[in-house]
Amino acid sequence: MEEIFGGEEESASPALCEELVSGLAAGLYGELERLVGAYGRGAVAGLLPQLVSVLEALERAGEQIRERDEALELLRDDRLGLLGQYERERAGRKRAEEVRCRVPPDPDPQPPRPCPAQSPSIPTRSPPSRPLPSAPQSRSAAPCVVPPDPDPQPPRVLPLIPTHSPPPRAPHGAPQSQPTAPQHGAP
Repeated sequence: MEEIFGGEEESASPALCEELVSGLAAGLYGELERLVGAYGRGAVAGLLPQLVSVLEALERAGEQIRERDEALELLRDDRLGLLGQYERERAGRKRAEEVRCRVPPDPDPQPPRPCPAQSPSIPTRSPPSRPLPSAPQSRSAAPCVVPPDPDPQPPRVLPLIPTHSPPPRAPHGAPQSQPTAPQHGAP
């Protein structure tokens, strides 16, 4: 009676591999018991450690296959997620391009102005020299343009005053002034 383990199927599942290794171990154990019964323990003394190491190697190979399959499944999931994200972004860019092509160009383009609610002491940045990539926008999210202010005031510039430095020292020989305590509530 001859048992065939494995076969022509190359992509066996990890569970099937574990069953094959267990079946092989059980078959070898039965044959070893028969040899020990017929010829004594000395007949299998050199063979037993080698068989144990082969079976352990097969078990480790099965574990590696299982780990590889789990890693491949995670990679497949990541790939599907990235493909979906790519398709959504591509569709969004296509919609944005269609909207951009449908909107007539502004005959008198003016640089965007800061929102009136902004504090005048906050510096503003100049617009970028090239358009920045942005997320797709719906038609209702048109850019808001603030009309120009008829009486623009230049931005307020505050002088830099050190608040935590020691007072300046008088030259050698000159009378030194006494530091005064800061007054609360004073600007």
